[in-house]
Amino acid sequence: MLNKRIEKITIQILEACKIDKLPIPVNDIAFKRGLEIKAYDLGEGVSGVLVIKDGLGFIGYNPTES
Repeated sequence: MLNKRIEKITIQILEACKIDKLPIPVNDIAFKRGLEIKAYDLGEGVSGVLVIKDGLGFIGYNPTES
């Protein structure tokens, strides 16, 4: 059930951003959604994190994880 919900939201985001081919431009989507993307050393085994604070959000990603 959760997978179907995630898939539906993903499709809605891709359609709203007019994205219909690979590779998915993650930076463009984040920018259009008002999110900043920053590289962080998140430690071993952590590839990314979404942080929302005071109504602002950013995506932190571990550049050593693929």
